[in-house]
Amino acid sequence: METIRVFAKFDRIDGVSVGNDVRMGGVTIGHVGHITIDKKSFKAILAMDVDASLKLPKDSSAEISSESLMGGKYVNLSPGGDDEILKAGETISLTQSSVSLESLLSKYIFSQNDKK
Repeated sequence: METIRVFAKFDRIDGVSVGNDVRMGGVTIGHVGHITIDKKSFKAILAMDVDASLKLPKDSSAEISSESLMGGKYVNLSPGGDDEILKAGETISLTQSSVSLESLLSKYIFSQNDKK
């Protein structure tokens, strides 16, 4: 499969590693190729190698998703409706970061203690 490398910036990418799947509609269309940090914004930058034949619209979005509560993470891409196509080296600007399960649980636990 011929791929192109596109990028996305996230506030959090908890659990994402190089090699994790990039999916669309539940189908694997690529993999995370590289992870780094933006030294100005301090956001995580994911480089993703995705199937070049897909011709992703420029306004596509990326989100960090979980396979299950205890499962691994992957990047889910949702195609936009733009007529312009995302080219190799470009960045997906619409992103949703990873949700920390530990953070959610602690908020719930502490909110229950406040009610007593």
